[in-house]
Amino acid sequence: MIAKQVQGTDFKGVLDYIHGKSGARKIGSNMMGKDPESLTAEFRISSKLRERVTKRVYHASLSVSPIEKLSDRQWLKIARSFLEGMDFDGSQYVVYRHTDTEHDHVHIVASRIRITDGTVVGDSWQYRRAESIVRGLEEKFNLLPTPSSFNRRDRSPKTGEIRRQRRTGEVSKRSNLQAIVKKAIEGKPTLDVFVGRLKEEGINVRLRKTGEGKIEGISFGIDGVGFQGRQLGKDYSWPNLQTNLATETNEILTVIDTEGGEEMPRDRDSPPITIVAVIPEIPTVAVKRPPRERSIETERTRVSAETSSPAFPTVAAKSSSIEVKAETVNPEVLPLITVENNEINERKERLRGKYVTLAEQVRNYPGFRDVDARKVDTGVAILSLKSGESREETELILTRSDRVEQWREELPREVYLKRAIEYIRQVTREAIELMRQSRERSKNSDLER
Repeated sequence: MIAKQVQGTDFKGVLDYIHGKSGARKIGSNMMGKDPESLTAEFRISSKLRERVTKRVYHASLSVSPIEKLSDRQWLKIARSFLEGMDFDGSQYVVYRHTDTEHDHVHIVASRIRITDGTVVGDSWQYRRAESIVRGLEEKFNLLPTPSSFNRRDRSPKTGEIRRQRRTGEVSKRSNLQAIVKKAIEGKPTLDVFVGRLKEEGINVRLRKTGEGKIEGISFGIDGVGFQGRQLGKDYSWPNLQTNLATETNEILTVIDTEGGEEMPRDRDSPPITIVAVIPEIPTVAVKRPPRERSIETERTRVSAETSSPAFPTVAAKSSSIEVKAETVNPEVLPLITVENNEINERKERLRGKYVTLAEQVRNYPGFRDVDARKVDTGVAILSLKSGESREETELILTRSDRVEQWREELPREVYLKRAIEYIRQVTREAIELMRQSRERSKNSDLER
């Protein structure tokens, strides 16, 4: 079974689409409406509970193999189980069945705002959660399994490449390059060894670097044709290749329990933090410091959204009086969590891409797959700093974290701003302190030897 899902703002538009398809029929709902107009009116009831939430529409489609045909009763059970797994209990929903393609499938439209209490259904790691739920539904309802998208790490050949391969009998350059790169990275080589192996196979390698010399991308050339790493598939992008390359020294296992050491800043209601991570020990950690030491004292700071910096145009928004404890955060953080315009939105997308890449690496470490969002964000900050990003850039990356995004949708603006700024500052401090403790332990271990 395959699940596809999107979020939107317009119930009427999606309901018109799924209701108007030839052969479409409604097979289940927890609402009284019979058509798009009446259903939209009912969805509007829950929408009014959280008017600040813009992406209130959840639309998912579930489809099975062409050789499988299910009854309406079976589909409704599957749809309800899927919604329950995605935490939509308490939300309004409607299920339509479509028969316009060879794949038997249903469409689910649900409100992300629970009508029972006005809370918002979170969308963190939505696609990975959905895929996990689908695997369980395949087993529960005895459906033909579909390979997980997370196991399909190679980008498939394009239609033209397939036709050319059929015509000439030769493997496409893309497929050939994928096989060569896979072979070259076996055994977790260093970067130099990896590049050397590729050159021996006639593959040109180009590393894309930032102005500060940090590698941020990779591309390969074969027989005069170039491919960016991501054009070959997930496993071939630089962040993923990097996890399969050896660092200059061995990885160390860091286990820190703040109950037994210095108290780390954390949310008032959160329990003591225990962080277990495999951190690549890099001899030189390029963490940029500001020109002057940041003052660490409690102060009441009036933070205005009228912020001007080289990275942003002058922007204006309603000023907010926010009490920020301890050091001041990067002034570029505020426009990234308050302002919407084309230039800033493009910056947000780039930072979100960095966050998602780092968070995926964190969750791939042993013991981190199912940890809470705060521990993931601390891991993201550690990896960001370890990779050479400055403290300021790390704070900007954290503005796109799943937790901060959820607060933006759920909380009143004043509360959201205060909590987000304090959270970003705390998580960054935790990451720096954990790295310091790691270096101290490593130094003490060397002295003991």
